[in-house]
Amino acid sequence: MQPTKFDVVCGKGRSKEAGTPKYKLLVNENKVLYVKCPESDKKKITLSIINAVHALGGRFLLVDKMTGDYKLEPKPYDKVSQALRGGQPKLRMRLYKHGQMPRERKQYSQESYDQYSRFLLSYIHDEGESKPSNLSRDVAELFVLGAVIEPTRRHSKPEEWSSRRIKMIKMLPRSNSDRTMKTSNVDDSSSPAPGLG
Repeated sequence: MQPTKFDVVCGKGRSKEAGTPKYKLLVNENKVLYVKCPESDKKKITLSIINAVHALGGRFLLVDKMTGDYKLEPKPYDKVSQALRGGQPKLRMRLYKHGQMPRERKQYSQESYDQYSRFLLSYIHDEGESKPSNLSRDVAELFVLGAVIEPTRRHSKPEEWSSRRIKMIKMLPRSNSDRTMKTSNVDDSSSPAPGLG
């Protein structure tokens, strides 16, 4: 068995093999959601990443230490969950410090998380589902909720988003009423979400 560009190779020293670097980007894009979501949604986020890899034909692999052959990872859920938990205390502190933790934590469906992660991974790989025309309103909310707004020296309020996330958010479908979407579930809800106004 040989890894493809969509496969994730688990294990130490394997972070640059096959589709693993792009998988890591997907995990990083989900880490903020993982901190902000209700406890019951953490499993959904983990499964959404696994489902996104599988949707592109990818597999979770590991290398047999004895033979050097690739084989299927028997517990991909544990690997993805561990990757999502990495760096959570620091990220949580940073979000609290900048007032970006939601007051109320809305629950989303597994389908919404799946669509979100599939879109992100397709976008990262520049494959298939990178056209957002069929994304639901909940998925658009996940894009906003998953953003970290960094404060800058020029501004007293957090206003800068990563350029990749701004580009993706601008691609999302929206009606005229959505053009003034605000991040109402974030402590600083008075400013419109960048790229959506």
